Amino acid sequence: GISFANTYAASGSVSLEAGKTLNGAAPAAGKFSFELKDKAGKVLQTKANDGKGKVTFDPISYKLEDAGKEFTYTVSEVIPTDEAGVTYDKSAYTVTVKVTDNGNGTLG
Repeated sequence: GISFANTYAASGSVSLEAGKTLNGAAPAAGKFSFELKDKAGKVLQTKANDGKGKVTFDPISYKLEDAGKEFTYTVSEVIPTDEAGVTYDKSAYTVTVKVTDNGNGTLG
């Protein structure tokens, strides 16, 4: 007989961003660095701020098998040991991404 076999695949990504100020203004480009870590604490990416204080991490990609799962990341500033005169923000921000299948080949 005649048989039709279809396959379905979906993908998507998330782009995480942060902002940095120094004395209430944007710092010089590349002045500060930030880490994106997975749930286990493994550093996935390290990025520096741009001239407007914006920190942009590379997109994190997901596949269909990730649908229905949650992924937890932490973003924190890299604090050098030799920087005199600067008090660093020791905050660590937790970001949770829940991947859903939009039913149209994209993940949200």
